[in-house]
Amino acid sequence: MPTRRTWQDSEKRGGQPLVIWMFGGSTMFGWGVPDDQTIASHLARILSHALPERSVTVINQGHSYFFSSQELALFQTLLRRGERCDVAVFLDGLNEAFVYSLEDAPAFSNRMRSAFEQEQSRNPTAATHFFWISRQFPPLKLLASIKNRLVGQRTADAIPLLTHSEPTYDPVRKYQLNMAAEAALGNTQGIKTLFFWQPVPDDPDYAPQRELARGIRESVHSNNFYFVADMFSGVDPADVYVDQHHYGDTACERVAEVIAKEILPQIPSR
Repeated sequence: MPTRRTWQDSEKRGGQPLVIWMFGGSTMFGWGVPDDQTIASHLARILSHALPERSVTVINQGHSYFFSSQELALFQTLLRRGERCDVAVFLDGLNEAFVYSLEDAPAFSNRMRSAFEQEQSRNPTAATHFFWISRQFPPLKLLASIKNRLVGQRTADAIPLLTHSEPTYDPVRKYQLNMAAEAALGNTQGIKTLFFWQPVPDDPDYAPQRELARGIRESVHSNNFYFVADMFSGVDPADVYVDQHHYGDTACERVAEVIAKEILPQIPSR
């Protein structure tokens, strides 16, 4: 999957390379800000300055509409392909409360389902290699009638009705399981994993996100989990967001500083 460009120090450095993957949705991707002002780019600059003896590479693995289940799948895919990093950072919170995440299905899955069903309805294989006979074809109707007389026909109310409904997921439990899977997978590969629960706007439209954040704060207790959802409390939203909920350049830098603060003590300087 393609990634967004991230700021890279042009100075050639010695020491052991440091590679960091940044996972998240459109806020991590940096919707509304240029390449050099994303959270990933700010983190690259901060770490390059703080670790002058190391060559730092930060890869922006953020993608619009992504939530924790998709990030886990992407993390697995990258490792299966043989790619490696030293630190994996996961920023979540906003998308976890949207309906597609609550159904644990990628956004626009309904469009993909419709396209698949349309393709299936065409059934080109049947059109070229087989033929279909209607049940109303007289000989088939006669055979069905004979069968019913010999075997007996079950009444309609004796036939169980198959119903379909979307599965439901507890968002707190789902996030905890995804987080545990990512941490365990990272541990097997020698990768440090850090998880951050992000700030969202203080607006009635984002009440579900704030309610979920309270549940997360009460339930998730891990030494690699950082609840930073209140870091913009009391700050003018105009100084934080470029639109409804995407961070502006200054906010991206603030988030990167918080992440760097937790990364640096765990990373050797050489």
